[in-house]
Amino acid sequence: MGLLENIKEIKLTNVEKQIGDFILKSPQLVLELSTREFAQMVYTSPTAIVRFCHKLGTQGFPQFKIQLASELSSITSEMEFLDNNPIKQNDSIYKIIHTVEKLEYLAISDTANSLDYKVVEEVIPLLDKAEQIDFYGSGVNLHIAQELTYLLMRVGKKAYVSDSTNVRLTQAFSSKENHIAIILSHTGETQKYIDIVNILNEKNTKTISLTGYTDSPIAKLTNYHFYIRPGRRFKDMGPIVFSTSTRYVLYVLFASLFAHNYNESVKKSDEYAKLANYELQIKDENEREE
Repeated sequence: MGLLENIKEIKLTNVEKQIGDFILKSPQLVLELSTREFAQMVYTSPTAIVRFCHKLGTQGFPQFKIQLASELSSITSEMEFLDNNPIKQNDSIYKIIHTVEKLEYLAISDTANSLDYKVVEEVIPLLDKAEQIDFYGSGVNLHIAQELTYLLMRVGKKAYVSDSTNVRLTQAFSSKENHIAIILSHTGETQKYIDIVNILNEKNTKTISLTGYTDSPIAKLTNYHFYIRPGRRFKDMGPIVFSTSTRYVLYVLFASLFAHNYNESVKKSDEYAKLANYELQIKDENEREE
């Protein structure tokens, strides 16, 4: 686990959290500071900085900076790979196989590093108690939402998504306070979804957005927001990066919900499996009779 990820995961005191938050927001600036300068910027003592570094497994602030610089360099290299035409004209099939593997791995890794587990913890009980989980998305996002709708229904959750613009609007108008809405938007700036979020807010429906930009209108309008790796141009395999990142966040939510209500989730999924197998047997018997 890297330093930045470790800072998000380990239990910190109030002073340590203040130090960690500064590092997460301005890691490059931290590399330029001495122990005393850093302590002054976060209103603590050099001793507290050293203790924080020890807690993260480094011998002191100088070694911490060396590891942080290495980690940031690696992240920069990975992001350059994602954003700079990874598929070339004369690439072999072997190279393409492993390039796509790396694309998906880096998209998930980048998204995982940005996920706030505390927000996930807040969202899961809301999803568990919701009478219905409504998805809003179009294009690739629609297909991803359909997949998650199926998974949720497999474990007994009422979920809904529509491929019709007019039906999505009606869906928002008929939403209730005990519904939860999940809005999938690449840019977070699509006007039709901004309108839908405004309607949902009027209905007091809790909203969760997945967008590639944390300062987008939809991200600001929704109750909860998850960052997704947006991808860049089509020739940079942007759609692969974007859809991989989106699926990953939704899979995390689904898996967390499954674990949160584990026994009931297993029961419902087993009931579905038995029913599906029964229907398959009937189909086989009908085909044999024909």
